[in-house]
Amino acid sequence: MNRSERRQFRYACEIAVEVRRGRAKAWHMTRDVGFRGVFIHSEILPPLRHLLQLAFILPEGPRIETHGMVVHLVKEGPEREIGFGVQLLGLDGRARSDWDHFVHRLVRESKGIRVASN
Repeated sequence: MNRSERRQFRYACEIAVEVRRGRAKAWHMTRDVGFRGVFIHSEILPPLRHLLQLAFILPEGPRIETHGMVVHLVKEGPEREIGFGVQLLGLDGRARSDWDHFVHRLVRESKGIRVASN
């Protein structure tokens, strides 16, 4: 996915995320985040369109639990980090408010600097 295909911008940010697929779970780090999605660094890639349970540990903030669907895979490349893009699903109420507040803070701190697509 190139930058022009993305509907929402992403901002460079490394936060811990627990990814659960069925009974299996593993901790990873995000590489960028946006209002509706994240890119997660991982050597093990889930299948496209696979639903995941996610739990983010925000810096100076709450733990946010939600679901996501794998929408993009990066398998290898000289300038591309291995991982997968996830569209966030089911964020509502307090979790939506906390996530949006966190991303708005990143937007303000970035002064408009956005990451390139993976």
